[in-house]
Amino acid sequence: MKYFVISYFEIEGLHCWPGVVKTPCSEKYLAAPHRHLFKFRVKVPVTHTDRDVEFIEFAHSIKAKLLSTFKGNTPFTANFHSMSCEALGVWVLEHFEQAVQVEVTEDGESGAVVERE
Repeated sequence: MKYFVISYFEIEGLHCWPGVVKTPCSEKYLAAPHRHLFKFRVKVPVTHTDRDVEFIEFAHSIKAKLLSTFKGNTPFTANFHSMSCEALGVWVLEHFEQAVQVEVTEDGESGAVVERE
C-alpha cells in the first residue's frame, strides 16, 4: 500500500493578473489586485499509518512561511502579487521538498493542481 497525508489550510490574500489585458479573456478586472481566500491542500507521502508526518504541524509551517514571505497589510493576510494558483503550488513544492502535490483554489471554487514529476 501507499500512504499519504494531506495538509489543508487557508490564507486570505490578494493577487492580480496584469497579463489579462493582452488576452481575449473578458474578465479584465483581474488585472487589478483582488481578494481571495486561497485554499491549499498539500499531499505528502508517508511510510506508515502512525503520523510519520504530523499534518497539522506541517500545514502551520507552510502557512507561516507563505505569510512571512508574502507579507500583506496585516499579519494574517498575504500579497501574492501576480502569482497564479499554479505558481503558488510550484512555490510550495520548491520550499517543502517532502510535498509531492499541491492544490490551490480561489475561494474553494477554481484553481490548480501541481505535482512533482
